[in-house]
This record gives sequence, structure tokens and C-alpha cells, in this order.
Amino acid sequence: MFSTKLNLWILKLLWDWRFAELQFVDNAKQALVLITKFIVEQHEGYIKRCTTPMGYKQIRHDLIGSNASPAKLMVFDKRHIRRAIPLKIQRLQHYDHKFAFIDMIFLACRRTNDFVSKQEMQRMQNLVAQCADTSHIFVPNPIICAEFFVRFRRDYSLPCTVRAGHWLISTYKILRLDVLNTHPEFHVGSGVYDIVDGVQPLHQKATHA
Repeated sequence: MFSTKLNLWILKLLWDWRFAELQFVDNAKQALVLITKFIVEQHEGYIKRCTTPMGYKQIRHDLIGSNASPAKLMVFDKRHIRRAIPLKIQRLQHYDHKFAFIDMIFLACRRTNDFVSKQEMQRMQNLVAQCADTSHIFVPNPIICAEFFVRFRRDYSLPCTVRAGHWLISTYKILRLDVLNTHPEFHVGSGVYDIVDGVQPLHQKATHA
């Protein structure tokens, strides 16, 4: 934790005096919600705008098309992000480019009846029945719980404009996607994805920013 804080300060002092950790974390939550929404809805064009070329390639390989079915459960708003933790900060200078990378872990939880309309609630119940092992579910409105690893990248050699110089997603991985009876801290649920061995891609294929 101390090294993470220190490296955030170094990023601020050396490359970006306007950088603010709390603002970055808040924006990262919103970015997670948006990219997850685009993945659930399979909007490849929008995904491409939010990611680096390798980030888009990794998401397309892991989560677009036939592999995307369980991901439909990941319907989250910003208020459902319970944790957003910076893990690692790296600065890399490559020729004329200055890249900064920030690795984040997120935990999101949403109960299946936490929707405005009955149609949305019924849709989630149907998705749970299709995508999860419901033999472990004993409550009428279980909790969808997901853990994410996201690596953000920014090229500080580019001026910040509408099209460049922003934080983009270079890696997006679902570490765990569960349907739970109770709070996720109890670790009770039916695993849909359960890939927590280090931070490996869903298909165990290495990706690079």
C-alpha cells in the first residue's frame, strides 16, 4: 500500500501535477461501469474507443461472441462498485512516448431485485437460471458479485484532446463472477468464472498493453 501511494505521488510530481488519486479512482469506477456495459451489450465500436489496440484485442478474444454469455449477468451501476483499489503504478518511456500504467482491482455487487422495473428483475432471474449453477442458491433474490482486474494506460507524450492523451483500458479481466446467497465476504456462491490464479486472462493467454 505504501509503495502504491508513493508511486502515485511520483507520477504526480514528475509527469502530471494535476493528477489526483481520489478523482482517478472515481473516474475509474465510471470507466469500469461503461466498458462492462459495452461488453454486456456487445458494442464493439464503443469498446474500441475506450481501449488500447491490445486491450481491444484481449476483450474481443475473451468476451465478445460465444464466450460472452455469463458476462450478461454483469449489469452494474457506479453505486454497485463496493471496492476500487489501485494495486500498481508503472511509468515507462519508450522512444518518444511516456506511458503510465495503473492496475486496479474492483469488486461489484448487485442484488437481482435491485432494478426499477419488473421486466428487468425478471430478465435477471432468467439470466441467473441460464448462466449459473442454481443448485447452490437458496434465496429468492441472490447477489451478482464480480471481481475485475483493469489496467489503465495513458500516453503522456500526447496532449490531452478529445481523441488523445486520456486514460484507456489496456487489460480487462474478470477474476471472479459469482451468484451469491449472501454478502460476498462469506464466499458462498455458484461459480460462473473463478480465475484468481495471479491475474491471468480468462483463456490463459498473455496480453500486453
